[in-house]
Amino acid sequence: MIRTWIPKVNDAVMVPAVTRPPVNPALKSNIAALLREAADRFILPRFQNLQSQDITTKTSDTDFVTIADQQAEAWLTPRLLIEQPGFVIGEEAAALTPAIRNNIPSGYGWTIDPLDGTKNFVKGKPVFCSMVALLWNGQPVASWIWQPLFETLFYAAEGEGFSALMRVMKPGSCWQTDLSTLIRCTDQAIALGCKSRRKARFRRACGHLPVAVSLAAPVSKLA
Repeated sequence: MIRTWIPKVNDAVMVPAVTRPPVNPALKSNIAALLREAADRFILPRFQNLQSQDITTKTSDTDFVTIADQQAEAWLTPRLLIEQPGFVIGEEAAALTPAIRNNIPSGYGWTIDPLDGTKNFVKGKPVFCSMVALLWNGQPVASWIWQPLFETLFYAAEGEGFSALMRVMKPGSCWQTDLSTLIRCTDQAIALGCKSRRKARFRRACGHLPVAVSLAAPVSKLA
């Protein structure tokens, strides 16, 4: 294990800091594929097709959880641990056992919100997404947001910034995006929890980008 040494603040004692191990270079595409498959298996078949017994509530009468949330999280959890061992904190698991949020282990870990925008989903509105983040010592180092109805993936990673926002087609097809596509996607940003002023700031920032992004590669081979 490689260790670096950093001084403790206001102290002459030197303490070791463990360097973050590299992850599988294919992680970006693998997690994107898992999010797509989870949505195809458990979320999209229930969209506008929920029965009353498929819906319950958590902290209030409007804090919904559906069978789609629960099944998608249960399916994703072991598969994320195969991709990168560590721990997992799922939205629905944490709702049942809130204490797991208070004891985040060191090293790698995952957070899952299998269906963000559950209220929209329950009402049959199309604005919802699935979200996964990779943590290192409790801090996010990569994140994926998948909007299945729009087949759009948002991806960001430490050191890369907001490095991929793309229209993702079926596996084996090509994807591409340009600046206008990126800006249009902010219209769906409510699924990301963005306030209107944040969307406006994002639009302004897009206007300062030096070039548009235009990429093409099979989604199964995104690296």
